[in-house]
Amino acid sequence: MIPAKQSALLIHLELLVMFLISGTIVAQDSVWVRGVTARASMETRSLQEARALAIQHARDEAVKRAFGTSIASSFMVQQSELIKNGKVEAANDDAVKFILESADAKVLRERVISERPENTARDETEPRYDYVVIIDAFVVRERGNRDPDFRLMVDGVRPSYEAGEKLIIEVKATRWSYLNVFSFGSDGLVYHVFPNAYDSDNLLHERVSRIVPGTSVYSLTMALPEGKQAASETILLVATKDSLVFKLGDMHKPGVEFAEIRRALLQQLMEWLVQIPRDRRVEIAETYVIRAY
Repeated sequence: MIPAKQSALLIHLELLVMFLISGTIVAQDSVWVRGVTARASMETRSLQEARALAIQHARDEAVKRAFGTSIASSFMVQQSELIKNGKVEAANDDAVKFILESADAKVLRERVISERPENTARDETEPRYDYVVIIDAFVVRERGNRDPDFRLMVDGVRPSYEAGEKLIIEVKATRWSYLNVFSFGSDGLVYHVFPNAYDSDNLLHERVSRIVPGTSVYSLTMALPEGKQAASETILLVATKDSLVFKLGDMHKPGVEFAEIRRALLQQLMEWLVQIPRDRRVEIAETYVIRAY
């Protein structure tokens, strides 16, 4: 269980961080794109912020090269504003980025080949730096077309919360389906918050609203990472026409570094998502800010 001080979404359960079942990617629907270069200005950004944005630009370019499509940007703008104001810690980019990507293709894996700050100014007395990255990216094309009659409606998620408040979600789908809810915490990890040991029935009846949590045995309580006055999180709701089983595992494995756990969680979630044909699933992402009260 993740201590409250480390997770911005404190789940009052002894839930294990998920390790999802990954499938086999069909070869003709995937490709490695090599040597993708991208940059981001450091003029108004910290090194960390510029690096994250440069990598996102590189992913976008890799998708374009692979399949001629691009990554959606509307949600990324919201995340960038949360970073830019200097007062809110945005949910980790690696977690959020796969939600942003278009319905046509996704970057499942990447390798950073090189990265460095680069002075772009002609006048050395007034240096201006870009952060430059070169990556190799494994891009996968999604299968099928969206079912326009299969929609998911979410209510009850506010733009901001105070630490200690409860998250209560009202969900309704236009088809009989099965709901899974994931939290992308500001600690860099992914949590499978629903269904769980205390609330295992995740069936959504057609056009019938359902509340999550649906029992008083557990709650989803907002909490801030240690030392933070504000943080943002993203919650992802995925409804599928088929009942899918998740394999849960303990993240606290001896000898496994935090970064490796983080990468494994994100990669397995992305792989699981792209294995579900688009006409068999629908997803919604909601981002909110948590502030100290």
